[in-house]
Amino acid sequence: MALRDANTDHLEIHSIESKIFKNSKYKDEFFFQLNELYEQKKYTDLKLVCCGGSGAPSTIHCHKLILACLSPYFRVMFSSDFNEAKSSEIPMPQTDPSTMSTIVHYAYTGELMLDIANVQSVFCQASMLQIESIVNICAEFMDANMDLANCLDLLKFSTQLNSEYLCSKSREYVLRNFGDLVKTEHFLEFSDGDLLADIMADDKLDIPNEEVLVTALLNWTNKCPEERKIFFGKNFLSCIRLSLLDGEFYQKFLFQNRDFLTSCFDSATKLDDLLNSRLVTKFKQRSGMAKAEHCFVLIGGNCDLAEGTYVNCFNPFNGEKYFLSKSYTEKMAFIERGYFHTENPGVCVTSDNRIFVAGGVLVFHQYKTSKTQARPSTNTSTLYDDFKSIFTDPESLRDGDETLSKELFEYDIFHNTWVKRSNMLFAKANFSLCALNNQKLYSFGGISIGQIPLDVVECYDVNENKWSYVGTMPSAFVAGSVVEHDKKFYVLGGRSGVGRHDSCYAFDPDLHEWTEIASMTTGRFNLGACVYNNKIYAFGGQRYAESREHYFTREALDSVEIYDFDTNTWTEGPKMPSSLYNTGVCVYNDKNDSIFVCGTTECQFSGTTLFGFMFTSVFRLDFITDINNDLKHKWTIVEHDVSDIKAYYRCVSASVNTRKLHKFNTQIELG
Repeated sequence: MALRDANTDHLEIHSIESKIFKNSKYKDEFFFQLNELYEQKKYTDLKLVCCGGSGAPSTIHCHKLILACLSPYFRVMFSSDFNEAKSSEIPMPQTDPSTMSTIVHYAYTGELMLDIANVQSVFCQASMLQIESIVNICAEFMDANMDLANCLDLLKFSTQLNSEYLCSKSREYVLRNFGDLVKTEHFLEFSDGDLLADIMADDKLDIPNEEVLVTALLNWTNKCPEERKIFFGKNFLSCIRLSLLDGEFYQKFLFQNRDFLTSCFDSATKLDDLLNSRLVTKFKQRSGMAKAEHCFVLIGGNCDLAEGTYVNCFNPFNGEKYFLSKSYTEKMAFIERGYFHTENPGVCVTSDNRIFVAGGVLVFHQYKTSKTQARPSTNTSTLYDDFKSIFTDPESLRDGDETLSKELFEYDIFHNTWVKRSNMLFAKANFSLCALNNQKLYSFGGISIGQIPLDVVECYDVNENKWSYVGTMPSAFVAGSVVEHDKKFYVLGGRSGVGRHDSCYAFDPDLHEWTEIASMTTGRFNLGACVYNNKIYAFGGQRYAESREHYFTREALDSVEIYDFDTNTWTEGPKMPSSLYNTGVCVYNDKNDSIFVCGTTECQFSGTTLFGFMFTSVFRLDFITDINNDLKHKWTIVEHDVSDIKAYYRCVSASVNTRKLHKFNTQIELG
């Protein structure tokens, strides 16, 4: 750029190329000014006269252009030959002024103030005005506040307004919680029998048996028998899967309700024809009727698969593999940039089959492609707020960044979801979690920030959902194993830095006393252990070994040690087919008892060792009595490569409702 004459304001500009400048603050400034004009009623060209509600008519001053941008309904109105297109005043009968003010305020600010009192009216008005963004916000608000008291009403409401999202969510909630729902007064008060019949015909109805449904229908009908018995004959009997009923229950049901059932039909013959046809029909079991299966569940760990979808549930009895819902942090997408997975958490299963996972290392992964990844569909801001309490600057997270967690989750076996519980007192990983009498969980040791080994014991009360500090251990304890026997905890092995433990202790939680017991023959960590036949079996694990280059490496172990409570001694057990660590154990009591172990192994079973290749394998130990009545042990390889999860996971045995899970199809998945 050059000035031809300093005394003139005419500029001679030489430009190589043009450029578009974008003011990033312009939108915010524009809407701020626009809202000021709205609040000051300046340049407004429209009055909305709302006549609904109990109060006097109210007038809202606004701009046609803004309403046309917000609502297709108004856009058509203002661009047509209707009188409203030329008028500066539009009457809106049966429209609540407060509701319309909320919507107009949203048009100018993008802010929508919702509460339990106004959300339904805002939803209805926005639906009529075809304002999709407000409809979606209201639907998500209702979904977040859904419970047993309102789920049926929300399902009916969303069906009437044709809200696909809310209808899907409310129906899913009703099906999933039907067993609890039928126990409430809200179920008995709900009057829409046609909608109930539609629900009860669904395969996904989560009830343990068909008897629950029959009892619920009778209770509902008896609430208002004269009005409701028409539904029993017209719809309800066709929903009941009679062939799934227990024979004794069916005969009792028929005997006690014969007169009532007959009154629902024109004749007894029609009733008998329906009952007979339903009895011989082979019906599919409903969602909640399947028996839980003994499975190994792999929790946490890393995986090379970019999508983060991998087998983490394996049934060792039939070889089936499943995708079980990953824990909250593994499953969750973090804003739009990436997701977390958990390494080395604490995991335990109570004797009444409640699965808990706590702590661990949270490792952040940025998405490497722009394609759609698995992200939460709703409540993203809530998830984001949860993690702001863990990360001081979550926006600065980069691929591979990690921190320790203190969160606790419980697995809901009936719904394949994880439920948040109270946080631990200390953030940590590589600790042992063990249950006592199904009432309390005890956490032993672990590592804290800076890889510092811990000797801390804390306790979680399952009923009170509360953690408390217990005390300290005789020494730091990392990646060991803990089993419970006769109301005492037995703490086995572990490591501290590069030093591994062979020492073992018994801990009495009632007396808070530690007693040293006999040491294992081989110190080990990342081992698995169980109590069988009044003995402790310790399987595999790792130990530190000094290499020729004089640095320590981790050596996997195939050895088994057995502890006798009566003699306080360890003896050598039968060696496993291969070295195994990250070991989970399942004791299966049947005609012939067996112990299944699942963990990481670093070799193939063709006889060739491939160092650097890791597999998640399952072995079975059978106890066989020979002709001389001597007990023999026999190992069998059940599966040599269960999952793509290779390391840093925890493996536990639990009963899982596999019908709730996505099954791994080898032919489809592997092509």
